[in-house]
Amino acid sequence: MVTFFHNIEENTPLGFIEELMCIEKKYDIQVTYNIALELFIKQPQLIKRLFEAGHEISFYLDGNVPIPDLQKSLSKIKTGKNISSIPVGFHSPESEYDNEPFEVFWRSGFLLNAEVDEHTEPYFIYKGLVRLPIAFDTRSAQRNKINLEKWVQKFSSFLDNRKYFGYGLHDDFFNHRKYPDAYKSIIKLAVKQNVLIVTFSQAADLFRRSNLAHYYSITANDWNKRTRVLYRTRRFQELIRNEVVKLKAPIIADLGSGGGVLSSSLRDVAAKIYFIDNANGMIGDIQTGSSVQPILGEVTATTLPDNSADFIICARVIEYMYYPDLVANEIKRIGKLGAKFIVTFPAYINNGPSNIGNNTPDKIRKHFSCEEILEWTNQIGSGRLIGIQYKQAEPQNVNEEKKYRQIEEEQPQTLIPTNWVFIGTIENKKFKRTNFRSIPVNMFRFNLR
Repeated sequence: MVTFFHNIEENTPLGFIEELMCIEKKYDIQVTYNIALELFIKQPQLIKRLFEAGHEISFYLDGNVPIPDLQKSLSKIKTGKNISSIPVGFHSPESEYDNEPFEVFWRSGFLLNAEVDEHTEPYFIYKGLVRLPIAFDTRSAQRNKINLEKWVQKFSSFLDNRKYFGYGLHDDFFNHRKYPDAYKSIIKLAVKQNVLIVTFSQAADLFRRSNLAHYYSITANDWNKRTRVLYRTRRFQELIRNEVVKLKAPIIADLGSGGGVLSSSLRDVAAKIYFIDNANGMIGDIQTGSSVQPILGEVTATTLPDNSADFIICARVIEYMYYPDLVANEIKRIGKLGAKFIVTFPAYINNGPSNIGNNTPDKIRKHFSCEEILEWTNQIGSGRLIGIQYKQAEPQNVNEEKKYRQIEEEQPQTLIPTNWVFIGTIENKKFKRTNFRSIPVNMFRFNLR
């Protein structure tokens, strides 16, 4: 698997960029353009042109930019009206960044950073921020005396010795007249060898989801046992059943089903239940039957037919999706117009959880405010938002649980629960456009521990 990338600065000729885009169009590939900060302000039409061609836009940063200046520039760009897609990654060759800027990027919602370091595999460099390996930056290319011919030869060697890497350089590093032919030759080699060509964000998103699937596969038995007895799980089950029994023999799709903790008990009222999960261990834990069908797959691209589901469950899923709009699109695709859906969200409280855990779910989990939830659900349809469990601790006895339920009946405006549940109706079948194409976990295997 490989990502082709270009580093574009203010002095990069537009004709040169157009030539690269023509090559990419010919071979029908998406690549990543790392764009210098000032170009987002000075040349918004270039950014728009690249986005409309289907390419990914990322930041190309000078590693010596002071953090306060960096934050101001990022804020100006992210709140501007002149770009079609907010960048989610950055490349900063020769940077000496430590944890401070990585925390800035992580809290600003970034997904990835692509650099040369001692690692040859992707890894989490700061909480859920993914560091992707690239073959060269300017410093390493100069140190290894890389010329254009050697650059082409090295590509073949990297294909043989690495599972994934980013390949490209500062586009001023080579002669602009000679570079396009060399670039074309490595693309042809990748296509000939059926190499999976992805953008940086596709690689980082796949790495996150692969780690998540791996974690839940190896912890499936224990996780299902522990989760089944939790207060929130029992409350989710109650809310789901209360809605399902209103329907006549519904077709149910449980997206990110795990071991079927929330929906297995609905066999008595459902005509069919589809359990969809990308963790082998989870799917293998589901008891099969005539009304049950486990499906190993992605919640963003199930194999279910269009307009086939009467009720869709999506619990403990959205918080792990960097591109949650893809889930909304899938809910609208598989759900019938007027079908019911239920989605759970961990609640954003005060300054939010600090993602202090070391396991993959804790690293990447996002917490949601009411405003974020309603903005996301509004693209599917209207409904009601319910707070569940207004205290972090589990209720220790019947009386304590009774108090928990009393608070939930009141739905106090001054308190924030630990979980939100949205129960809605599919009213909009129009898909939200995105350039991003999610890569299924089973298409590529990282070396995971």
